[in-house]
Amino acid sequence: MTIINGTTVVVFSSAELKEALENNNGYTYIYFGSNITLTSGILISSNKSEVIIDGTYNDIIYEYVDQKKLGTGDGIRVNSALNKKVTVKNMKVVGYNYYGIIYVPESNTFKDTVIEYNNINYVGGDWRINPKYPKVLKSLIIQRISDVTVQLIYLNYYRNYQKNSKKTCIFT
Repeated sequence: MTIINGTTVVVFSSAELKEALENNNGYTYIYFGSNITLTSGILISSNKSEVIIDGTYNDIIYEYVDQKKLGTGDGIRVNSALNKKVTVKNMKVVGYNYYGIIYVPESNTFKDTVIEYNNINYVGGDWRINPKYPKVLKSLIIQRISDVTVQLIYLNYYRNYQKNSKKTCIFT
């Protein structure tokens, strides 16, 4: 791990990403310095109200690969209602986990948690986007890796969003 300053680091492995996100270390801006394949689940520290995970460092776009597991604890998870915003941006993602890149538990406790995906090129199977909580989707390119047509995410999300019009969603 390379420490840029008290809030910003560059991580080079799954273990370093886990350390940066789980520990009460003040790191809230995390760059990827190489491709990262997740090897264990990560709980974002409740001491991090806002976190940015940026897959581009020194103008190189890196790749994030999920674990080939399907549980809610097998990816990156919001751990507390104190986690108000998680931004994932500027990366390629190979997804295997049904719960997507960042999992937010289905509870009213997390109703104010915002997950922002910005400039993401996602290749994978189904990707669940929970319409119950606010999301901001900017420049999200979704491809498919199997026979599952993940473009249906947009349609299903839109339908659920219309039913729950008090929720916030932005597609740009």
